[in-house]
Amino acid sequence: MERRKPPISEKYFPAVLGHEKQKRFFVTALTTQRLAHAYLLSGEAHLGKTTFALSLARWLLCTDSNTTRPCGACQSCRLPIENNPDLKFSDEVTALGVEEIRMVQEQLSLSAFSSGRKILIVSRVERLSDQACQALLKFLEEPDASTNIVLTTDNPGALPATLRSRAQIVRFPKVSDQIVQLALDRFSIDGDLKKRILKIARGAIGVALHLASDPQAVEANLRLQAWHEDMLIASRVERLVRGEQLLKEHSDDLGHFLQDWLSYAAMTTGQGTESSTRGVALRLCGGLLAAQRLLDQSVNKRLVLNNLLLEF
Repeated sequence: MERRKPPISEKYFPAVLGHEKQKRFFVTALTTQRLAHAYLLSGEAHLGKTTFALSLARWLLCTDSNTTRPCGACQSCRLPIENNPDLKFSDEVTALGVEEIRMVQEQLSLSAFSSGRKILIVSRVERLSDQACQALLKFLEEPDASTNIVLTTDNPGALPATLRSRAQIVRFPKVSDQIVQLALDRFSIDGDLKKRILKIARGAIGVALHLASDPQAVEANLRLQAWHEDMLIASRVERLVRGEQLLKEHSDDLGHFLQDWLSYAAMTTGQGTESSTRGVALRLCGGLLAAQRLLDQSVNKRLVLNNLLLEF
């Protein structure tokens, strides 16, 4: 039997499982030299958008034009992608401020080191402050021909319409359970644990990979699910009581807990969710984003948490 040739998209995005439609879209743009100045990769949390953006950057920064890129052998490919001097990468932990964006803009205005191209990736751009968004918008409105900008968002509705209009939106859906299972096959885990991870992940491949690499996190995630479901039906008084207990348990890492809660809540806003629950989850996601911004500004933790629990 003739062996099936892998899809051409696998050559360009070997680190990305699933999202074949999105791969083909970029392969066409890349091979026909119709790449847009800026893209917004939009979809629920943990679907692989940032991994996809970094894979795209690796393709663009490869300097070997004689092979299928990325070649894996040139100086650019041998560097860890996050360390490439022609890439400026802001992950969801190190959100950029106004001054950082202006500094990045100045750095990207300089000549590229090796590939002739420069790239800016901002993960979870919705976490930027209003002022930082305005600085980024100005950057998007004054494109440099040799610079590409890739933004990712878990919540496009939280972004200013002007920012969304300056980038070409590429939507990322959840992947199938078959794709998630392919990812889990890399780990030595038993069938029962794999089933539990699939149930928790709900097509979010990043969640599945995290749980497979840290099986103890499965129980923590199940507790988070229970917390989320309890809070959706609790009265305001009950929420405040639970909030006080949460502060005692997570005083030092409240921001991390809210981030985990946001990631889970975002997974419950998909089309398959009951409309009433989906509406509450969407309001909760907005509240959690606002709470994270306030914590970043060193606002009192109890005040931030109580406001969140009373408002959604």
